[in-house]
Amino acid sequence: MMTTNIGYWEKVLQDPTPAYKQLFEAEKQYLTAHIPSNSSVLDVGCGDGTTIQTILPITRNIVGIDNDVKAVEDARLKLSSTPNVKIVLADALKLPFEDKTFDVVLHMMTLVNFERNKVTVLQEMSRVLKDGGKIIISVYSEHAFPARMEVYQKLGSPIEKIEGTTVTFDKSVGANKSEQFTQEELELLVEQASLKIKACQRVGDLAYICELTK
Repeated sequence: MMTTNIGYWEKVLQDPTPAYKQLFEAEKQYLTAHIPSNSSVLDVGCGDGTTIQTILPITRNIVGIDNDVKAVEDARLKLSSTPNVKIVLADALKLPFEDKTFDVVLHMMTLVNFERNKVTVLQEMSRVLKDGGKIIISVYSEHAFPARMEVYQKLGSPIEKIEGTTVTFDKSVGANKSEQFTQEELELLVEQASLKIKACQRVGDLAYICELTK
């Protein structure tokens, strides 16, 4: 059976390397500390719902979207006991929500896969964000390449080519490019989307967790 992007990511979640384990714990701590109680939250690229599950003690006013059918099915199954949480099959480049709908928008380890559309997805998240709200993202840092390659090799990911630190996988996986960023590159992307970085926390050599505002 063909394994898609979400299939590989779920394997990472099930058996993380030390670097990824550190990232997942840092994300959990950051979200717990920075999402206001009972706020309305949109998780863009929600995958199997792991991040949503993490923030349920804070708020249940949550919508998750993903464009992968398997991800949506898995998230709905994982969150079946919390029917007020909505999981929607949708395109992050054209979010099916009105302007200024959410207090917080999450985009965890997903911007890395958006290639030429990174600014567009940031603009869409900004559009649906309420004034005074926040966007929280996590991305691979400029030092992440060895840890990324360790995981790709461990999972047998079908790599087609590597250009610098940009990895292209076989198209069968879905979102088939993965990038990493310096803080300067992130600042430029965010500025192009008419956003600004309020805070940026480095997680070991693997990632950054950043808070963006309008």
